[in-house]
Formats: sequence, C-alpha cells, structure tokens
Amino acid sequence: MCHFITAIISSNSDLTLLNRIGDQFDIAFDYINNDHIKNQIDTNYSYLQKLTACCECGTSLGAQDHIMSAEREQIKDINRLKRKGWSQNKIESWLTNKQRSSVNQQRSFDHQSINYQEDAVKWLGFLSLLMKSSEIGYFGLLFHWYSGSVDSEDFQIIEYERLKEHQLNEDFIFHMKEDIVYEVLF
Repeated sequence: MCHFITAIISSNSDLTLLNRIGDQFDIAFDYINNDHIKNQIDTNYSYLQKLTACCECGTSLGAQDHIMSAEREQIKDINRLKRKGWSQNKIESWLTNKQRSSVNQQRSFDHQSINYQEDAVKWLGFLSLLMKSSEIGYFGLLFHWYSGSVDSEDFQIIEYERLKEHQLNEDFIFHMKEDIVYEVLF
C-alpha cells in the first residue's frame, strides 16, 4: 500500500515543542493509537504519526533500498513469468514494453531524486536540531510499508539503533531500513 513515517517519544515530552522544532522543516507529528506497536514499546512512551496530506511513498528515508527493491521486483517478475511457462522471446518483449514505459518513469525518478535530496536535507536538519534539544527526552524515528491501516497494522519492530550526530548525512538517510527505530540521543 504505502510508506508512513511514525515516531516514539517519551510520554512526558511536549508534542508542541517537538512540532515547533519540526515546523522549520515542514515536519509535524500527532498521536496515533496502534495497539500492536504500543505493546512493543515501553509504557512510558507515546506513538506518533507524521502528519501528511497523503502517504510518504516519496520519502528519502531508505530511498536507496526502495530503488533496489524495484530492481529485485523485476527479477521476481521474470522468474514468475518463467514459472508460468513464458518463452524467453515473450519475456524479452514484456521487458521491452516495460522499459518503454520506464523511460517516462525514469524522467520522473530524475525529478524525484531531486526531491529525495530536498527531503533528506529536511530530515537531517530536523534530527540535528532535535539532538540539540534536551527538552524532548526521547525520540525514535520509524518508517514502515503499510499494507493496511496505520492505526491497526501489526508488524514487528526489528531493532533499535542509536543515532549519533556524526552519522547524520544523506547516505545514512538514503540507507535507513524499515521497521527499525532510529533513536535520537539527547
């Protein structure tokens, strides 16, 4: 379905302050109630969703993996077609047609990569400024590919990874992994 960005903060943290920091980067959060995730986090934490007009499918978070996923999907598609008994000529014809439509998608991707960089700069600024604020207490950033509703999807948090300011660069943003909570240290 779609990517959505969520976060975890200390229950006693000031959401207004978090959003004031985020305002500079067009980033804001609100509380969300997903019992599956709440059961995986400390009871002293609250679960948040990044506010957006729609999904976050164009996010720079993990963008490199999204690109690689598309390539892996094509390989899976070819293997699936082979299992269905398609001839090599038919598969090559299918790939040619797909590549023709991909020309327009590549133009879109070239434009999108600019957006990835702009989005990465926003996230880097937000996280960097957040690291300098001791008033939030705890902040963990998480993104997930949802196949259902954000407030009811059941998925496992894989791990928690502590961020240090020297890690914050575009490469880090582009290679973030889904279902990992990236913790900002204060």
